[in-house]
Amino acid sequence: MGTSRLRVEARGLIYDASGKPDTEKVAIFTSLCPCADGSLLSCFQVASAKRAPDARLQLCRSVDGGNTWAEQSWRFATTVTGIPVSLAAGEVVEVQPGRLLLLATWFDRSEPKRPLFDPASEGVLHSKILKSFSTDGGQTWSAWEEVDVGGLRGCAGTGPIVKWPDGARS
Repeated sequence: MGTSRLRVEARGLIYDASGKPDTEKVAIFTSLCPCADGSLLSCFQVASAKRAPDARLQLCRSVDGGNTWAEQSWRFATTVTGIPVSLAAGEVVEVQPGRLLLLATWFDRSEPKRPLFDPASEGVLHSKILKSFSTDGGQTWSAWEEVDVGGLRGCAGTGPIVKWPDGARS
């Protein structure tokens, strides 16, 4: 079995939190999506603190191999079916040239003082996996749709979307 090697191709700052409002000072859980047009799209969580109720997703794009980045203006809804939510673990994949899929985790923040993880009960807030599509390189996105996870409860995204050799994704 062969080994893969990672290679640094560029050293650009994706997101600069200096000068941002307090609700955008913490940026975590970064993902990268190489696109067929040669651009890179990064999705990450911004909030006032790690696991904060105000967490949302931010997108940035690079068209020069990662040397410079520009914030995308799109803002994902943080109220879903009337429930205030925080968004986490945004992962983007280009499912076909020009068509992007974003998966994210939705946490119920209708009681903002409740912690994401409760150490006493070892439980997490009610969560769902959501998906959204873009056909214009990430400038606009479809409304959130819930991903059917069968009977599983407490689901949360934890890593990149896997593309299998036959083209399937999971």
